[in-house]
Amino acid sequence: MRSAKCPHCGLANYSTDVECRRCGKLLYRPTDRVLTDKPPLRNGLITLLLFVALAAGGYYVYQGMQDSVSKVGASEAKRVAAQPAQQPQQPGLSRTAQDRERSQRVASAVGASNSLASHEQRVRETENMVNNHSNSSSR
Repeated sequence: MRSAKCPHCGLANYSTDVECRRCGKLLYRPTDRVLTDKPPLRNGLITLLLFVALAAGGYYVYQGMQDSVSKVGASEAKRVAAQPAQQPQQPGLSRTAQDRERSQRVASAVGASNSLASHEQRVRETENMVNNHSNSSSR
């Protein structure tokens, strides 16, 4: 930091001071120095550093998003490739007939489910117990 030495008392004052802090006399003649309102250089440097940091952060986020999108695309392509090919539609069937045929395939698959069969058996047993209990209570 620069300092301005008072020509009268010799005190080192700040370069921005107009008068001496000790004796109060003018440090400069009015023609010696022109006061300007220029902002200090460090404000420009700080602004530049902030801009560079923000730009680097934005680039980092952008690259992360690009990587994420490419990973999702690759996993989606693998998922589609792993799915079994759809059965070709039989020519001559109406849309309703095709839907009916498809629903019958699903119904047969659900009917063959072990867990569904065991659930239905438990429901029947529970209904029998309730009926037996209600019949024995009414007597």
